Amino acid sequence: MGLHSLFYGLWKVLDSNKCVYFNFNRLKLKKKYLYSLKKIFKWYLENYSITHASNMFEQFVSICSFLCMEQTDIINEISDTNLINYRGYLGRRKEWYLGSLSGFLKKWYEMGDSCLTKEAYGYLRGIKIKGNTKGEAVATMDPVVGPFTDIELELIQTAINNSYAKNEIKTDDYILIWLFMIYGSRPIQFAQMKIKDVIFAKRNDSSYEVFLNIPRAKNRKGARSEFKKRIVPNSFSDLIFNYTEEI
Repeated sequence: MGLHSLFYGLWKVLDSNKCVYFNFNRLKLKKKYLYSLKKIFKWYLENYSITHASNMFEQFVSICSFLCMEQTDIINEISDTNLINYRGYLGRRKEWYLGSLSGFLKKWYEMGDSCLTKEAYGYLRGIKIKGNTKGEAVATMDPVVGPFTDIELELIQTAINNSYAKNEIKTDDYILIWLFMIYGSRPIQFAQMKIKDVIFAKRNDSSYEVFLNIPRAKNRKGARSEFKKRIVPNSFSDLIFNYTEEI
């Protein structure tokens, strides 16, 4: 990402398996702070994963939205009082949002030209907030970061099926969405797959049973060093078979 991109209000950032947008127009921040804010996000994208940078952006959008509810105009500064009020607004279950954002805000202050006051920086350095309890979002069915409900999944399935029937979704995108819903694998796992990872076993009736060798993501042996063999549901196997034959 070149320095010239710091002047744009909307960034489209690509990596091997995802596309993320950073829409700075969503922020009601005093204009003089926007440039330095973009510099810190440029630094995050160069030094951390695209997912982490995107999470920090959404967390920052969240605190800015809260501040705008409080003061209803352009944000000139983020004070220690603002942070204390935001922590109270989040409550004990969600105060980890501020904990995860804390490192970002402190880095922005240390790089200079941030809207964080000296007192706010001191407050962040002095507090200790426990991280998100692993599995809590799933266990509590958190409406923001938790899993889709059965009703939401059914609506998604109906929508993509209808769109595919109307040729509004390409076959590869349609298959990819269904793979996510069937297996719940990470994007990087599907991005690493090759044609040879689709395995066909002929049945006695001349039909095919289809399996996928899905690369494991959490291992230290490198990409595509370990796989998990998963069977493809019969209702989906013909589509996988035909698509693989085509490409």
